[in-house]
Amino acid sequence: MTVALKRLSTDYSPVEDRVRFVGEIDDAESVVLWLTQRLLRMMTPVLLKWVENPAGEKAEAKKPGEAARTAVVQSFVQEAARASALVPSPPVQARPQSTSWVVHTVDFKGDVERMRLRFIGPKEMMETQDFAIVFEVAAMRQFLAILQEITRRGGWPQDQWPDWMEPPPPPPRETAALH
Repeated sequence: MTVALKRLSTDYSPVEDRVRFVGEIDDAESVVLWLTQRLLRMMTPVLLKWVENPAGEKAEAKKPGEAARTAVVQSFVQEAARASALVPSPPVQARPQSTSWVVHTVDFKGDVERMRLRFIGPKEMMETQDFAIVFEVAAMRQFLAILQEITRRGGWPQDQWPDWMEPPPPPPRETAALH
């Protein structure tokens, strides 16, 4: 049985060297899902491809300069998603009785508007339940930005992240003219 998650908090555990998702099932129940670097590195390209082309249009051969233009457009769209970040809310808290396991598989189901991620645990857990959350495109872009920052903090390789995912540099500080 797949259980829908209402919210998801994401952080990095240096002790575990894993990404930890704490998912809210309802007001009194949460689940802790651990993602390994290997699984996250397999998952990320699928999510990046979807946010770049949620309609799933067939890729055509790019004309000279088209790749650069596409990267600029993606960069602007990504920055807009960052700027429109959801209103901060308290992180989902793991409770002492929370189920906790390492995710073995992620199942993806997307259309033009939404992507559903289904987290599947060890086979012995399959008899009980798995967990899913749905993201719209802008929320997925925000989620990817969080994952990128978390993997950077964890010292994980950053080679899978496209340049357009990089946050813009901070504006230069104004300096007073000295006379």
